[in-house]
Amino acid sequence: MVAFAIRLALVLHAGERVLVDDETGYDNIALNVVGGHGYRVGYGDTPPHPTAARGPTYVFYVAAFYAVFGHHVVPPLVGHCLLDVLSCILAYYIALRLFRSARGALMAAALYALYPPFIFNATQLITETVTNATFLGALAAFLRFVDTRRTGDLLVSGLCVGLGTLIKPPMAPLGAVFALALGRTLGWGRAIRAGAITCVVTALVLSPWIIRNQLVFHEFIPGVTLVGYTFWGGTAPGNAMHTVGSMADPAVPDSVRAQVEQVHGELERSHWFMEQGMQVIKRDPGRYVILSFLKIPQLWLNVGFDEMPSTRSWIVAIVGVAAFALAIYALRVAQPVAFAAPLLLLLWIFWTLANMPAPVLIRYAMPVYAVLFCFSGPGIDALAKRLGRADGGATTERTTRMRGVS
Repeated sequence: MVAFAIRLALVLHAGERVLVDDETGYDNIALNVVGGHGYRVGYGDTPPHPTAARGPTYVFYVAAFYAVFGHHVVPPLVGHCLLDVLSCILAYYIALRLFRSARGALMAAALYALYPPFIFNATQLITETVTNATFLGALAAFLRFVDTRRTGDLLVSGLCVGLGTLIKPPMAPLGAVFALALGRTLGWGRAIRAGAITCVVTALVLSPWIIRNQLVFHEFIPGVTLVGYTFWGGTAPGNAMHTVGSMADPAVPDSVRAQVEQVHGELERSHWFMEQGMQVIKRDPGRYVILSFLKIPQLWLNVGFDEMPSTRSWIVAIVGVAAFALAIYALRVAQPVAFAAPLLLLLWIFWTLANMPAPVLIRYAMPVYAVLFCFSGPGIDALAKRLGRADGGATTERTTRMRGVS
């Protein structure tokens, strides 16, 4: 309830407001869906045209609220508040399953409830809150399968991965990552079957979107048509190590803007950007390798960019380092299940590599941070117990000395 109350208070305080940046894209497509114009972008003065720039899960989420409550930003954000309560419950379940500690699980839920970026994301019309819920839901269902061996749990896991993939395409292989992490626990044969079932369900969830895109764009598009643009921006095309997240970025040469204007159609632009990005890499592959390594602290700690980090960025970085340190401490002393360490390591490697081609922001790391807190919470509990024992031992020693003197 604390998680819900904090987020709801901030949402209601801001009230109805002007949408900015990525919010406008989801809002625009959702309005067209509700207005009977189909899955299109462009509204008002701009003629609507078919789009695959944004995946449908979050767009339909927003559209559902618009259909019931009208064009108001507050209702879907209240939905975010409720979804974060669900994510707290899922974090509790995952932490309890991994460490068998109710106190550690409560700490994990509390970390999720109070982590400022999660709170901020819930107040914005962006995908992170829904993505976190699908990510945690997929993992929780897969872990439940380890206990029950019920195929139904794998179906739920695959459904969550599929819905998440229709927001964040890099989530698609998540079922296989789970299976790899739990291979020794389940036995490799059962793990492979479990991963295959999860991935098949994921593919089935994606299939209507893929079919729609084939019919509309006459091309296989399993994800979104922004992939070429994000890949190009992730190559730092403007100067040495500065990635590009927007065409308004000063690092984008005017000549590039002029060339883009000559390419019509979002799919054609995606292909054009993909080709340009490949040319940037071919010109200096070594530079791209170095750039890729520089993205790691950018993604996970929000530092390492061209500009000096703000005080807020340093705080986020310190909290991130502390969360990882507490997770490692929990893995060492809190007696986790055998597959806990491989699971966290593989998720970190997988998500790092999946986001490496794009310009990175720390909010892209949020789904794995949600899982990380399922380790950090038990780490806090284990550390508190150790400090408590140390303090108790010191108190006993002082008492013994005093008795001896008397």
